[in-house]
This record gives sequence, C-alpha cells and structure tokens, in this order.
Amino acid sequence: MKRKQRSLWFALMAMLLLVLAACGGNDESNEENEGEEAASETTTYEAENGEVEIPANAENIAVLQPYLMDHLLTLGITPHAGPIMSGEEFPAFMKEDLQDTTSLGNTVEPSMETILNANPDLIIGVDKFHSKVEQQLSGMAPTVILKNGFDEDWQTSFQRTAEVVGEEERAEEVLVEFDEKAAEAKQTLDEAIGDETVMVLRVREKELRYYGMRNYSMLYNDLGLARPAEMPGDEEAYTEIALEKLPEINPDHIFMLVQSDKKLEELKNSSIWSELTAVQKDQIYNVDFDIWHMGHGPKASDMVVDKVVESL
Repeated sequence: MKRKQRSLWFALMAMLLLVLAACGGNDESNEENEGEEAASETTTYEAENGEVEIPANAENIAVLQPYLMDHLLTLGITPHAGPIMSGEEFPAFMKEDLQDTTSLGNTVEPSMETILNANPDLIIGVDKFHSKVEQQLSGMAPTVILKNGFDEDWQTSFQRTAEVVGEEERAEEVLVEFDEKAAEAKQTLDEAIGDETVMVLRVREKELRYYGMRNYSMLYNDLGLARPAEMPGDEEAYTEIALEKLPEINPDHIFMLVQSDKKLEELKNSSIWSELTAVQKDQIYNVDFDIWHMGHGPKASDMVVDKVVESL
C-alpha cells in the first residue's frame, strides 16, 4: 500500500513539473514575441519624400541639417550623428551637448560613408539639400525628408521634427515657454526703443546682404521690432545691397553677421558708412553667425532674444 502511495506521489510530482516547465516556456516565448513586436513596431510619417515607416523607438538618429540638432537636443534627444556648420567643429552653442555625436561633415554634402558607418536607425534631412540623395540614404536606414526649415518659421519646423520623433507634447511645452519669453521681451523692447528701425546685415567678402522677414520674422513678428525701409519681401531670403544704398534706408540699429574682416574694414573706412545713424549712435551689434543665421531652433532663438534685449 505504501509503495502504491509513493508511486502515485511521484507521478503527481512529475506531472506538476511538466506543467511548470510548459508555463515557463510559454512565458519565455511570450517575452520573446513581445520583444520582437516592440523592435518591429513603426509609425507612418508623411514626409516630403512620401510615406516613411519610422521605428517607434529610434535611438540612433542621424540628422543632416545643423538646426535639426538644436531641435533634438531641446526634445531631450542627443543626435547620434550630425553635420558641422562652419569650420571643422559643431557650433559652439551646442558643442558641449554633442560630445558623443558623430560628425557627418558639411550639411550640403554629408559623408555617405560616415553615415553608413554610424549605423543609424533613422535619418532626417531636408528637401533643399538631401532629396537628390534620398534613395541612397534610404538604403542605409528609414529616411525622412522634411521641408527646408528656412522656408518657414522655426516654430513650425520644430513641430515637424517633434512629430517625426514622437515628442509633440514636449515641443508644445517649449513653444509656450518661448512665447512667454518673447512677449516679455517685446514689451521691454517697446519701452526701450519704440519705433526705431532694426536691420540685419550680413557682411561677406564680395557683397552685403540685407535680410528680411523670411529669415528673421521672429525679430519683427515675435519681438515687434520696427522694419527698415525697402526690406526684402516674404518670398526673398535677402537682397544684395550696395553700400551707397544704405543711407536711403538708414536704420537706427544694425545687427551684423560678419564673415569677412576685410570687408568690414572697408565699411568702417567709408565716409558713407560713417554717416549712418546706427554708426553715429554706436548702435551696431556684431552677432554669432551660427546662432543667428544657422540656428533656427529653440536654443538658438532663445539666445537671439537674449542678445536683442541686451543690445537694445
């Protein structure tokens, strides 16, 4: 009788172990399946290059336009790879945050070999520069081609980037914070200079460029600064302007993006330049080219607002 009881007990234990093993196997199988599903999960984004299936949890994102690095950093994402602006390094205002980011070279002609070696799981470029190499890029990783951010205000461009990486809520918080900061700055500037006019002038080796609303709508819309005469229209990024034409416009303040010290010296030695109201009142302000001209994102725009308030 005892032998029969022991046999029954051993049989029951064996059956229990088999059941537990089967359950454990199912759990492992379910975890593997869930992991595979998470890894293969994508979202569809309607880009300039059509519908793109984007990895839902992309971690290694390569961007091909400098201001896109500003966008990602503001959204709490460190770009895996990105382009330089000028010289051989990332822009100073983002450099500290890009220590672990791979340089892809110049934004107009990024290094395809470096992009491939970076092994990104998502690539983001812009139509102006990267549509022509989109097929090559798409062979490396899912590639989203966005509208060139300089064809619209930075806020709209920033929202597009946020949609791609699924950070729309964070982007909205950033924009609300900026609107509050801009509104406060606008009031301060109105009290400080009223309707005095403000020009943005780029000094190049062979020419002067007068910028308007397309690139600097933030100054005139968000900050409420008064526009100078004959400012380029909304469709034009800038107009080339002769030195002799400046007295006709005669702005009260000039923010200058200097790319040629030689040309700047020529201006300073000119009697025409010395007659300008902004020059006579010492209201010329040299600004950082990377921030003012290539930034086009929240970090750069915050710095522009600070510089304008500080200067005026």
